[in-house]
Amino acid sequence: MNIEPTSFSYRCNGGSLRADDPTYIRRPADLEFYNFLKAGELCYVLNSRQMGKSSLLNQTMHRLRQEDICCISIDLSAIVEKRTAGEQLYADLIRELISGFQLKINRKALREWYSELSPRQRFIVFIEEILLTRIQQQMVIFFDEIDSLLRLNHLGEIDDFLRTIRSFHDRHAGKSAYRHLSFALLGVASPYDLIQDKAETAFNIGRTIEIELTGFKFEEALPLAQGLREVASDERAVLKEILYWTGGQPFLTQKLCGLVANSEKPIAPGDEARRVKQITQERIIDDWDRKDEPVHLRTIRDRLLNKSSENGSDEQRLKLYHKVLRRAKIFNKTLPIYKELWLSGIVAKDDDTLRVYNRIYQEVFNSEWVRQKLRQLQPNRPSISALTVLATSILVTAAIMGARSLGRLQRWELSAFDHLMRQMPQEAPDRRLLVVGADEKDIQKYGHPLPDAILAQLFDKLQQHQPAAIGLDIVRDRPIPPTDNSGYPALVKHLQRDKNLTTVCYFSIEKPNQAIAPPPSSPEESIGFTDLYRDEDSIIRRYLLSRSRDSGTSSPCQTPYSFSWQLAYLYFEHKDISVRFEEGNWQFYHLLTQRLQPRAGGYQNIDSRGNQLLLNYRKTFDSEQVARQVSVRDILEGNFKPAWVKDRVIFIGMVASSDRDVHDTPHGKISGVYIHAHAVSQILSAVEDNRHLIWYLPWWGDLGVILFWSIAGSVAIFYRRTLFSRGLILSSSLLILYGFCWLGLTQGLWLPFIPSVVVLFFSAGSVTAYIKVKVQNDR
Repeated sequence: MNIEPTSFSYRCNGGSLRADDPTYIRRPADLEFYNFLKAGELCYVLNSRQMGKSSLLNQTMHRLRQEDICCISIDLSAIVEKRTAGEQLYADLIRELISGFQLKINRKALREWYSELSPRQRFIVFIEEILLTRIQQQMVIFFDEIDSLLRLNHLGEIDDFLRTIRSFHDRHAGKSAYRHLSFALLGVASPYDLIQDKAETAFNIGRTIEIELTGFKFEEALPLAQGLREVASDERAVLKEILYWTGGQPFLTQKLCGLVANSEKPIAPGDEARRVKQITQERIIDDWDRKDEPVHLRTIRDRLLNKSSENGSDEQRLKLYHKVLRRAKIFNKTLPIYKELWLSGIVAKDDDTLRVYNRIYQEVFNSEWVRQKLRQLQPNRPSISALTVLATSILVTAAIMGARSLGRLQRWELSAFDHLMRQMPQEAPDRRLLVVGADEKDIQKYGHPLPDAILAQLFDKLQQHQPAAIGLDIVRDRPIPPTDNSGYPALVKHLQRDKNLTTVCYFSIEKPNQAIAPPPSSPEESIGFTDLYRDEDSIIRRYLLSRSRDSGTSSPCQTPYSFSWQLAYLYFEHKDISVRFEEGNWQFYHLLTQRLQPRAGGYQNIDSRGNQLLLNYRKTFDSEQVARQVSVRDILEGNFKPAWVKDRVIFIGMVASSDRDVHDTPHGKISGVYIHAHAVSQILSAVEDNRHLIWYLPWWGDLGVILFWSIAGSVAIFYRRTLFSRGLILSSSLLILYGFCWLGLTQGLWLPFIPSVVVLFFSAGSVTAYIKVKVQNDR
């Protein structure tokens, strides 16, 4: 595109401006750059293209030379274009310095003198022994196009070169001659780009003039209004509209000023906004890729889609730019991908935020353009189709469900269940229960086992205060003591008379020959078995409420009801709450207890005979503090409140350390009497307090949950490209899954946590492996 110049010629063809060019606009960076170099500082000007770096270099050199400071500019792109090794790089730099400073040196002799030195050492010695001795006045060496160093064959040369420049600066303090030498590096790169060895940086010293190289402000750009006088009566208003579209971007501002100045029709007062918009739309935005001469917008496009960048993929830059485009401004982070986006020139920095540089960029690189580019990148993306993701998720889910059905995950699932149970919200002890525990002092005082007379006195004291139920969790299959049974008649009297009294027997699940009979005088309907079901790891997680009678055996314990069932029944009878047997399940008032199935939650193929209940232990501070506790002597001596007994369920058992019936539970080791108390508390709380029983999904419900998390693992890899983002998504998914399962258990629902974790990571790993194989095949 050729634009005819007016009497005031704008620079619309690119390139740097001469030092005396009237269209050059001085910015704050000009004064800073000049002052810092004059003071001997090491300066960097790292910014996007066509921001006026080369013009800044020319202007600064001109001003420094006027101060009798020797200056030379070395274009590194011309040297690196040869793609030479390090030796040739330093040799070329020496030649440039000799030529630029017009030194009279025999180059052949110079090579012979320094033949034993490395290329870098030759360069250092040349600076110290020749350049600084021949030139006594202050010097500034400008290295332009420093980003061209990235094209070197041996990338270690970049760090080598930067360390060399830094070494010269470090010598300022020790050698006075070096104080007359300073450097300036200019280019389109970030420090992260240039530093190949991230452990050591050459950018921790010196002044970096990059953030100050901003667009033109209105007051700064006023000299450009001079060329608009021939086409507009109010050239300042026209300039303001031009800056509205260009954002003060130096190249675009010069170009649009030239287009407006050479427009055919004059701009009437009040018509500035419409005319500038029309010219911008027709001459720059519409069909921009064809009209972009000299190249500017295509340069920004190519930088935005810089596939060779190591600081992030083109897709990541596009997505980040899209965020800036949609949100107007986003917080500027120090990540390399943010720096890469800024160096493309499409965004500008306002303090701690990024914004789209100007209105022209917003119109050219709009949301539709971004979406189109992202769609074009999909075929080149090493990913898989949604159908493959779904198929992978289904296959992984099927494999894990198969392993689960064989019991391969049961131990892990039960351990996870125990962990979640321990994380349940804290609860207060159940005030409907009272545990009368025989401790060591009771044994010392009354003897062991507790005599029948003591038990009879205990029943006398308790029955005076009208308890709802009394459960004697002490084996009493013969009179105690056997020789002097004077207390036995009193005990028998209670056993036969007290309708709210339950005694125990033991049918022994594992060893029937070790069964223990109930008290001989107890009515059959007042007996409950105390057997507890242990899982393979010996932990008690389920409770047998009732069972079928063992009519074909000679077991002395024939009762079909458990100790806890009997006590719960007596309590509900006392409260006039109905208890029925409905289609194989017990119904306490409105609560229907579903019997445990062979496959229940994490259980696979367990012995589910009888009416088994998953124990939802009451989460108290101490698992044995499920209810208020007193000793036998407290009752016999009257050291208790009658309210503790009235309408309560009373448990009488052994709690002394020398005679504890201890069992493993999810909450640690607990005496048997407390486990029965937990079971009764669970049933009573479910009926009266709407506390949840533990339930579980049918197999197809578990399948749906596991398949969902399998798909989540696959999708995390499918939509995320970086290892960090994948790890973040998977970690977040794991936390959400954990919280989901914990929340479910607080409502009584046992969800498949372990299988879901396994499929989450197996699916993610399978998709990752597939992508790697696909990439290798594509290569």
